[in-house]
Amino acid sequence: MSAIAALTLLSTGFAQGDLPEVPAKVVSASLFKNGYAVVVREALVPTTGQGIIPAPPQSVLGTFWISSSPGVQIRELIATTLTKESDRDVQSLDEALTANVGKVVGIKVREHFEGTAKILSAAGSIVILEPTERTQQRGVLILPKGSVLEISGAAGEVVWKVKQKTNQQALRFTASAPRGGVIKIVSLEPGISWAPAYALDISDEKTLRLVARASLINDSLDLDGVDVRLVTGFPNVPFLNIQDPFTSFQNLQMFVSALMRAGAPEDAAQSGMAYQMARNRLSEKLDFAEAFPISQATGEQNEDLFFYPLSKVTLKRGDRGYHVLFTAESEYAHVYTCSLGDSIVDDQYVERPEGPRDVWHSLKFKNTSGKPFTTASAITMKDSSLLGQDMMHYTSANAEATVKITKALDIAVEDAEEEIERQRDALRTRSRTYDKVTIKGRIRVINRKAQAVSLELSKGVSGEILATDRNPKVTVLAKGLRAVNPRNRIEWKLDLSSGESAEITYQYSVYIAT
Repeated sequence: MSAIAALTLLSTGFAQGDLPEVPAKVVSASLFKNGYAVVVREALVPTTGQGIIPAPPQSVLGTFWISSSPGVQIRELIATTLTKESDRDVQSLDEALTANVGKVVGIKVREHFEGTAKILSAAGSIVILEPTERTQQRGVLILPKGSVLEISGAAGEVVWKVKQKTNQQALRFTASAPRGGVIKIVSLEPGISWAPAYALDISDEKTLRLVARASLINDSLDLDGVDVRLVTGFPNVPFLNIQDPFTSFQNLQMFVSALMRAGAPEDAAQSGMAYQMARNRLSEKLDFAEAFPISQATGEQNEDLFFYPLSKVTLKRGDRGYHVLFTAESEYAHVYTCSLGDSIVDDQYVERPEGPRDVWHSLKFKNTSGKPFTTASAITMKDSSLLGQDMMHYTSANAEATVKITKALDIAVEDAEEEIERQRDALRTRSRTYDKVTIKGRIRVINRKAQAVSLELSKGVSGEILATDRNPKVTVLAKGLRAVNPRNRIEWKLDLSSGESAEITYQYSVYIAT
């Protein structure tokens, strides 16, 4: 059984220089897409049972945990601060003067003195010199430091190294353990993440080929043959922006203040991903999976999260990794979609600008990979030409995915509405009066492409739908339930041959505030 340690927080002040440093090596990491990862480290327990683990991870509140291999009993674990002393080169003439106080050196002072002198003091902004008997200058010189041009002397006579002290956070432990026993540290921490991407190749007229890849972004860890898992799904971590008090070394007031702020709304609004489309003709057909070994692991479903495994990953801090996760093939269909907005906003008619509406060329296909598609960018290629880029939304295995390619400029959709009847003061409420207006709409579609297309057309309508043609699907939406007018969505599916046009009409009544 692994031993869970009782943990104590201590600031510093212990004489700990004789304890051996035991590095905690990363042995596995599960990476989320939000810049955080669950990292597992192992530290070998020395034969003495005591040691120092330097640089503990900066964990999210409540996610720092200690375990051990069988037979290890941890009697004490303390988060502390070590003070270390080391040498460094002087970095300025001021530091050099201070380092050589009490020594006789060669010194050159602008317009005042050049020769050998003993440095008596270098405090503040002045230097105090006592020239030696070999110089003509007598007595003590008090000069501004800025007037000193150089210091010289034989090797070993001039001091150019100074002592510096640095504080290092560490974990001090005492444990009883068999030979080879390890302490395990589990932590959710920032600094390493992954970004997925998809490429869809539709060079074949019937079968789509999908390649999924991952970019590993490593700003914090040194990975050496580490098993990594890439996590899809939405982890519930409400204290993501609060550090665990055991390893953060914040004072008590800072920690309590962070807890008090935890319930406050975020100042920065979340923004979606933005993509810019481009076209680029390449010299030869590209296979985005052929150049890389593809992971043979099938992945693992654990409750509502899915894990893509990568074995024996080596990636230094600051490096980026490129990994092909899997490939899949699926039959696909070209679908053209156009969504027309509702003309009624806040019980007022809002006239839409004239001109053709946007028609999007999209792909529909089944996720046959056996793994979920996570939300990510997706490019569409055909014969080495980049057709467009869109967002691949989360899609479960065996579910249907839709990815936009680009706007279909050869399919024109134009719409117009006209008022055909109005009943004045048809409805009165406590605060407003409404006219009941009957509106007739027309939608004209023209396919100018060289091939037949399937168009999915939708229209938002507020009010009561009186008539439609071409047998659309009408859905009453659960939006604006307290509003005067119900909200609907009308959906048509049209199959148009090359050069064919079609006209759709619909009619509805709506209450308009006067």
